[in-house]
This record gives sequence, structure tokens and C-alpha cells, in this order.
Amino acid sequence: MSDYQPVKYFNTKLKNIYFGIKESIFFATILNWSAISLLFSNFLLSFKSKNISHIWGLFFLITSGLFLALSTVIYNSLEFRFLLAASIVFFITCYDCYRNRFYDNLLIHISNSGYIGLAFYFVLMKYNPEEFPNIWKDVIPSAPQAFDILILCLVFQNVGYYIVWNLFFANLNLDKWSVSSKNLINLSFIQNSYHQNILFIALCVLGSITRLWNFSQGSIYYTQGSAIPSSVGSLLAQFDRLYVVAWLYGYTFLLQTGLKKNAVSYLTSILIIVELIYQLFSGSKGRFFSFVIKPVATIFIFRRLRVSWIAVIILLALGIFSWLLLYPTLVIYRDLLKTSTSLNSLELLTQSFQILKNYSWDKYIETILIPLNESGITEQVIAMTSIVHYQVYQESSWFWQRLFLFWVPRFLWSDKPESLDINLIGRLTHRIGSEDFQTSVLITAPGEIFLYYGFWGCALMIIPGLLFRWLNDAISPFKVYTFFRLAVMVAYLPLIQDSVGGTFEAGLTGIVMQIGVLYLILLLVKITLQKNWV
Repeated sequence: MSDYQPVKYFNTKLKNIYFGIKESIFFATILNWSAISLLFSNFLLSFKSKNISHIWGLFFLITSGLFLALSTVIYNSLEFRFLLAASIVFFITCYDCYRNRFYDNLLIHISNSGYIGLAFYFVLMKYNPEEFPNIWKDVIPSAPQAFDILILCLVFQNVGYYIVWNLFFANLNLDKWSVSSKNLINLSFIQNSYHQNILFIALCVLGSITRLWNFSQGSIYYTQGSAIPSSVGSLLAQFDRLYVVAWLYGYTFLLQTGLKKNAVSYLTSILIIVELIYQLFSGSKGRFFSFVIKPVATIFIFRRLRVSWIAVIILLALGIFSWLLLYPTLVIYRDLLKTSTSLNSLELLTQSFQILKNYSWDKYIETILIPLNESGITEQVIAMTSIVHYQVYQESSWFWQRLFLFWVPRFLWSDKPESLDINLIGRLTHRIGSEDFQTSVLITAPGEIFLYYGFWGCALMIIPGLLFRWLNDAISPFKVYTFFRLAVMVAYLPLIQDSVGGTFEAGLTGIVMQIGVLYLILLLVKITLQKNWV
């Protein structure tokens, strides 16, 4: 059985998606802030006349100009900056909805929605500074400038995606390549179930290299890190996402009604269960949700496009259970893992739950609010604001070498520039002690480019805009629908979602490396099948 479907199948399956209240709740739960543009587009697409989208687009264009004017007058107003950022995101959504191109450009809209989350937290943290880490009170005077950088990054990212690409790269005919057999993601070389099995096994095995090596060295738990030397580990880490692609690919077959189950389907069921258990017992507080529940739910809704209230209630219940019970238990569990040498995982989990039962109410509330008050978006806002506040700068001469020559191995280039010292950034921004030379801190993409070029560095966001445009055309199932493209998009979606909150240089090079590895493996599988070597 071949996974490859002709382009016309896309036109009947994933062209103009409209979903109801249940699906909206489902998307909001699994994608969080990244779902905002998706939900707004659903509102626009619910109108039969696209003139309504045109009217909404004009409205947000006018309001964006108004908010821009007001924000220059009321310079220190974070509220108007929030409205401006939201207006920009909503206007771009309106623009693509009016052209019936929203889903054609889904990846950029998901990335844009993440900016709204950061913008919202700037305002939230302004009104409740006592609820957040103490450093926020020190750096909050620089929040308006940090917010300006965030907005400029949003603007330049979309300039790269929509304007620079059309000016300089439109002649590449990427749309034709994307849906052709030349694009290996389309799996035109997979002709039967035997070929599918070979591809599935190759992705699973190669994607498990790092984990299997760690297991062989006795490094099982998430807190123990990698047992592989850093130089080798950095290379092998680029293969990890292949494993996710493999079982998500198999999962799409499980959801296909009327399709005969094969070895891939049965193995996928086992892999999902194993992955869920592994992520739980490895001590990862959020990975069992982000690495299993979230991709499974995303695939589910894009395959079925409809969900029942039972599915929504189950997902919400899992989220509440995870936050109120599982998360605080794993916080304790991870602390015990660092010190315990005799107890097994099950005993440690039991002990962690017993400790949680003895928590005072205040201690319990403090623990479950950590994701909201100390980590995640809160940490990202503090990171970029502290860099601006303390005017931290780094030498930019090696930045471009690291960005464009990252693929050259160090054994061939002994003087290859080292990565940015984020521990040093943490000390310079007073987020860790001056004597702490071990702890790594978050810096965010806007914070990193400010380190090198100040406000002018925001123009560098044109680069991820261009990369997202290519990536969207190369892998999006809304260009040509196949099970494999859907699995690839969902597997690599976290890289897009983390592009602003993560690091700039490592984030971009990571996407290029991991996508490059996927194409390399597909090419090798294609050659193997054509040569009849297996």
C-alpha cells in the first residue's frame, strides 16, 4: 500500500477547514497560545462571504495604525503595545483568510500566535510583579524597550516570510517542487506495505540511537543527561526526531477507517504506550504531554477534523490532572532522582506522592504555580527584559560563522567558534549568582539578537521568516496531503513554536540540521529500495 496520494486528494480533505466549538476547545488545549490565529481564522472562515474577512482585515489595519500612533505618544504603555502586537497578528490572519491562503501558510501563523502569549505576559507581569521572581521588579523599567524589540521581531519575521521571499525567491518555483515526486517528503518512492515497513524501521532505529546509547551506559533518567560525549551527542541528537516522525506516521494509519492494519500499525500502538511510560518514569515534568499527548491529539484532529464532547472532556481532564497532581509529583520525583541510589522508579514515584500528600496548602499552591510564575513564558519575558535592562552585549564577529558554517564538524575545523556562553549571560543579567559557573539560562531569540546588534538586530528575524516559508512549502500537508507530511509537520511543529522563546542561532541551525537529516535518511531509503538491497 502506498502512502502517496495525488494533489487532488488535498483539495477534498484539508483545503478550507472549518471546525466548531468542540474542536476549538480541543485546539486551544493542545496548542495553547499557538492556537490563537487558528481559532480567529476559523471565525473568519465561518462566514460564507469573504468580504467579511476583507472588512475585518481593514478594521485591524486601521486599529494597528491607531495603536502605533498612540504607543508613540504613551511611550511606556505596555497595554497599547499588547494591542499593537495582537492587531498585527490578527491583520496577517485576515490577509491570508481573504486570499484563502491561511492553511497554506499555517506555520507562520502558529509562530505569530506565540508572540501574543509573550505580549500578554508583559502586561500581566506589570500588574502583578510580586507574583513573579524578584529580578522582575529590578528590570521592569526596561519592559517597554524589550516589548518594542518583540514587536519589531514579529514585523521583520513576517517581512521575510511574505515580502523578501516574494521579491527574491519567487522564481524558484518552490510550489511545483513541493508537490512533485522530487520532494522526498511526498514518499513517491514508497509503493507498497513492504516499503512502508522498511521506512518505518529505518526511522525508528536511527531515531533511537541516542536513547539506546544512554540505556547501554545506564543513563535512563531524564535528569541524568546524555552518556554520550558532547561532540558526538550533539550530532546524534539531530536524529532524535526521526523516532517521533516514525510513530506519528504509524498513528495516522491507526486513525484511518477502512484501512487494513499492518505491522506498522501494531508496532505504533506499542511505541506510543512505551513512549508515554518512558517519558513519565524518566522524570520529565512536561514531556509525557508535549512528546506524546499533544502530537497524538494534533494528528487526531487533523485526521478526523471533528471530535466528540467525550474526547474534549477527556483531554481537559488529562490537562487538569497533569497540572494539579502529576506535575507536582514529578517535581518531587526529579529531586529524589538526583539523590537516591537504591530505590527503583516505582518506589520513588510512590514516595513522591506521599511527600506531596504531606505538603501544606501554601506549599502545594506554590508548586503548581511554578509553570505560570517562574518558567515558560514568564522566564522568556524576564530573559529578554533583563538583557535589555543591563545592556548586555556580545562580540558579533563569530556570530555569522556559527550561523552559516554550523554544519562543518569541529574535527575538520579546530578553530570553529564556540557557542554563545549562556551561563555568562545569566551572570551578566543577574539571573544567577556571580559565582555560579554551571547553570544555563534562557535568553530567547529577541534577547540573543539584541546581544549582538541592539535594536538593529531585530532585522535578523527576516532569516527565520525565510526559513519558515521554505519549510512550510516543503512539509506542510496543506500543500499536498499525505499521511507522512502530516506526521512530519506535527513532529517538527515544536521547533516552530519555540523559535521565539528559544535561542536564535541554535534554533535556526537545529531546524536546518534536523530537517536535513530527515531528507538524508529518506534519500538513503529511496536508493536502497530502488537498488533492491533489502
